[in-house]
Amino acid sequence: GGKELLSYNGSNTTLDIPEGVIYIGDSRSITPSITALKLPKTLEHIGSKAFYGCSKLKSLSIQKNVNYIGSQAFNSTSLTTLSVAYDNKYYGIDNYSLYNRTTKQLMMATNKTSLITSSIKSIADYAFFGLKELKSINIPSNVNDIGAYAFAYSGLEKVTFSSYVDGITIRKYAFYNCSSLTEVELPLGLTTVSEYSFANCSNLTKLSIPATVESIETKA
Repeated sequence: GGKELLSYNGSNTTLDIPEGVIYIGDSRSITPSITALKLPKTLEHIGSKAFYGCSKLKSLSIQKNVNYIGSQAFNSTSLTTLSVAYDNKYYGIDNYSLYNRTTKQLMMATNKTSLITSSIKSIADYAFFGLKELKSINIPSNVNDIGAYAFAYSGLEKVTFSSYVDGITIRKYAFYNCSSLTEVELPLGLTTVSEYSFANCSNLTKLSIPATVESIETKA
C-alpha cells in the first residue's frame, strides 16, 4: 500500500511531500507557516481540513491522481494561484475556483474568484468562507444549491440572484456574518429561508423574500 502523511511541523516554509504518499488524512497537523506546497504525483486523497489555517499558502497545484478533496481542506489559506493537472478526471478549475467535474459543484473559491460560470450547478459548504476580498457575486440560475457557510464571514457587499431559480436551496448559515452586505433580493423558486442563513449580517437593511417562500426558519 501507499504511504500516508500524518503531520508536518518542520521549519521549512516549503512543504515538499515525497512521491509515494497517496493519502493525507483529515485535520492534519501542518505547520501554519508554510508558504509553498508541493504535492506528489502519487497523491489520491486530501482529507477535510488537511491544510486548514495555513494562512501564508498562496499557490496550489493538484496532480493527476487526486480523486478526493475533503471539505475545508484549504480553508483559511491565502490562495490566489490554483491549478489542476489537465488530465485529472475528477477536478478542474473554473474562474480561479476548484470544481468537481462529475457533480459540477464549485468546491473552493480563491481570492481571485469573481464570477460563477454557467457550468456550475451547486456551491459546496464553505466554498467562499472567509474570503474578505470578495465584494460582489452574481449567482446565475444554473446554481440551485448553496451550501452551509458557503459565503459566511466573507467581504460580500452585494449578492445578485437570477429572478427565478427552480427549486433553489440556500442552506443554513450560507451568508452568516457577511457584515458588509446591505441588501438582498432572494429569487422566486425559493421555498425555505434556512436558519441563520443571513444572521449577523449587521448592515443588512433590506431582505426581499419572494412569494414562493413557505417557511422562514429560526433566526434566519
